[in-house]
Order: sequence, then C-alpha cells, then structure tokens
Amino acid sequence: MKDILSDFLRDPGYTYHIVSKIPFPYEFDLEMRVNPGFEREYNYLGAIKLSEPDRELLSMPLGVALSKRKSVRRYKMRRVEFKKFSTFMYYIAGIRGYKYGYPLRTYPTAGALNSPEVFVHIDNVESIDKGIYHYNPFEHTLELIKPGDFKHDVYYASLDQSQVLEAAFNILVAGIYDRTYSKYGLRAYRYVLEDVGHLGQNIYLVATALDLGTVCMGAFRDDDLSRVFQLKERELPLLLYSVGYPEDI
Repeated sequence: MKDILSDFLRDPGYTYHIVSKIPFPYEFDLEMRVNPGFEREYNYLGAIKLSEPDRELLSMPLGVALSKRKSVRRYKMRRVEFKKFSTFMYYIAGIRGYKYGYPLRTYPTAGALNSPEVFVHIDNVESIDKGIYHYNPFEHTLELIKPGDFKHDVYYASLDQSQVLEAAFNILVAGIYDRTYSKYGLRAYRYVLEDVGHLGQNIYLVATALDLGTVCMGAFRDDDLSRVFQLKERELPLLLYSVGYPEDI
C-alpha cells in the first residue's frame, strides 16, 4: 500500500490505471456508494419544451458525416434555429426507449447507468433566452439553471479560448460519477470517461450532419466551470464543446 501511495503522488493518472485493473484486491476498494438515480434533482427555475426531432434535417449519410467531421474554432455570428437545436440535442443525448427499466440513449454507457449529464450555455439560439441550462432527456426539455449572459464567464473558465465567445451555444458534458461507481467501484472512472467520449462523437457527427461546427475542449478551470454551470459535489466537468455555424459555410 505504501508503494501505491508513493506512485500515486508521482503519477496519479497512471497509478489509477494500474490499481483499477481487474481483478483488484477487494480489501483496497472503497465503500460502495448509493446510485443517485438517472434523473438529476435540482431546483430549476423553469423548463423549455423542445420541438420534436426532425429526421429530415439529418439526411447526410454517415460516411459523409465521418469524412467531413472536423474541429471548428471560428463561427459566424448567426442564430441557430430552434428546430435544428432541438434536433441536435435529441440526437446527441436523447432517450430512444427503455429496456429492463433502464433508459436507452443515443450513445452507449457502461451498465446502462447513464453517467453523462449535458449542460448548455445558450447565447444565440432562436426562441431561447441567454442563460445556463440543463438538458433533461426524459422530457426533452431545457431546464433553466440561471438566466443571463454568461459568455465571458465560460470564456474565462475555458482559459480564454476564443471560440467560446463566437459560438451560438456551448455544451458542458459532466460525469455523474456515483451512478457508475455504485456498480463498478474503482473501475468506474474509466467507464465514465468512456461514456463521455461516446457522447462526444455524437456531438461531432450530429453537428456535421446539421451543417454546424463544433470543437472539443478539455483545457479549463474545473472549479470555475463547475460554478458557472452550478454542478453539485461529485458531478465532474469533463468536456466542453462550442457549437455554431462555421465561418466557412
């Protein structure tokens, strides 16, 4: 145990990978936590019902979307249409059905435990006021966390990455760690990161198919970003995406 601790202090990422191998000595595992449930509980200020997703907006063949997919860091100052935004949100993170009581998403999650949560900073979307929102996939709604213009707060938290200022909206994907930990223990953090990565590919491909652009950011001030989006304890900010119409389209 002493060697594990010294290795952890020197290189925590690699050490975690080693100690979370299967099988892991049970006596070193932590007490299992209770699964907080699939639906995030929070005192939201209201909700906006999004329109039904429009499949006709996603007519681009998968092979074309894969070949055109790229990171976009410059955007037009153009408003994203409400129907397009609604379609985007559903296909990146919506619920397409249930099996054995588990919600089935548009991306895979370990144990069907749905660790990712999607938060949105709205700046320039038709019919939606500026503010910080949470996407509720069960109702296909945007739940208002706080109204107002938080563009520069997200910009500062993202280490002054300029695409945040130009984007029509910015998406924060957070990991609800305890959902996965409740079943997988010390293996869970691997799975949470994998879940978020699967969702991230959806963001790129759906944005491309809708003639939008996006870029993934992993460099940000965790605590500042958590404050802007009002994440709760053990809700982990993992990836940030700017989305908008690319400057070259």
